[in-house]
Amino acid sequence: PIDTSIDLELTSVDVIHSFWVPELGPKADMLPGTTTHLRLFARRAGSYDGQCAEFCGVEHAWMRIRVVAHPQTFFDHWLSEQALSAPASASAGERVFL
Repeated sequence: PIDTSIDLELTSVDVIHSFWVPELGPKADMLPGTTTHLRLFARRAGSYDGQCAEFCGVEHAWMRIRVVAHPQTFFDHWLSEQALSAPASASAGERVFL
């Protein structure tokens, strides 16, 4: 939600990565085997783009980040929908694949 501090816990399982969304806060390195704490803050609703800011291998250029910030009421509505059961059609798909 906008105008709310969001705390992230970041870690890596392979190499050093760096989480960076310039408009929302500082860059934070993610080291294998450790947890890094990062606080983000969006002042306006919208999409904020970032990327891994530490060269981490051949797929580095594809490590994009998008953070979407909404007003609190929109976020609360979205959050309440996440607690609902999946539609019945998901059960049919589950039978096909499992």
